[in-house]
Amino acid sequence: MPGDAEPAPDDEAKIADAELLFTDAPVPRQAVPRPETPGPASDAAYDIQESDQPEPVARPPIVPPTRAEKAAPSRPGRMTLEPSVAVEQVWTRWAEWGTTLTILVAAAAFLVLLLYFALSFEAHGFAVFLLFAGGLVLAILSYPILITLERPVRVTPEQAVRDFYGALSHHVPHYRRMWLLLSRAGRTSASFASFEGFQNYWRTRLAQLRGDRVARTVPLKFQMVGFKAAKSSGLSTINVTYVIEVYARGNTGNGPIATVRIQTSLVKGPDRMWYLDLGSLPEA
Repeated sequence: MPGDAEPAPDDEAKIADAELLFTDAPVPRQAVPRPETPGPASDAAYDIQESDQPEPVARPPIVPPTRAEKAAPSRPGRMTLEPSVAVEQVWTRWAEWGTTLTILVAAAAFLVLLLYFALSFEAHGFAVFLLFAGGLVLAILSYPILITLERPVRVTPEQAVRDFYGALSHHVPHYRRMWLLLSRAGRTSASFASFEGFQNYWRTRLAQLRGDRVARTVPLKFQMVGFKAAKSSGLSTINVTYVIEVYARGNTGNGPIATVRIQTSLVKGPDRMWYLDLGSLPEA
């Protein structure tokens, strides 16, 4: 109508909103503005000023040396090994006497059994014979123990060499003790690589030394002279030089039947005792 004022735009919006209350149409949601993601740094950003101090250098972790590295040569042309590696088996009383004691126990048990049966049948004369004969057999079987009652104390290399050849200077050499006084290197040569081969080698070598001059019933005596070596204190391996003179026992006045100069080495085992690196006797 003329003269009536037109409604303002805001009033029209309010009227429209009120009409929506009486209709089933869904109310439109207002768009929620999304947050703006930061864009790439502008050219106006400040550059980080580098520090004047040098960056710390990462050090590699400390790794303990392996067994192979420990076995590396400490001197040019010389290989040194740990005592546990250089010595395969240390000397012990059981390792030296174990086999002999086992045989003695078995023989004594058999003798007791025979005596029991002899007394059961009242064969007293036979029982007495068994007692004396069995005692003699047991004494012969215990010979390896009787000649090695003294312990081989090898605090110095010279003592180790003396004990090795001392076990050889008997009617029946004590090959077991000799074998136990050898290092891993001493147990391997061109002539042997096992205890059985070691025994065969020395039986043949003793026969060669006797020749036609000394009877088999006469034991040979091995005497060491002229031992030369550096001080062994604080060392685990050492080079030595010595001379072995071989005599026929009871006939030393006629001089040695063989003289052998030996240059070898010894190593210290885990028991802090010395072991020979040479288990053979070179030719005179």
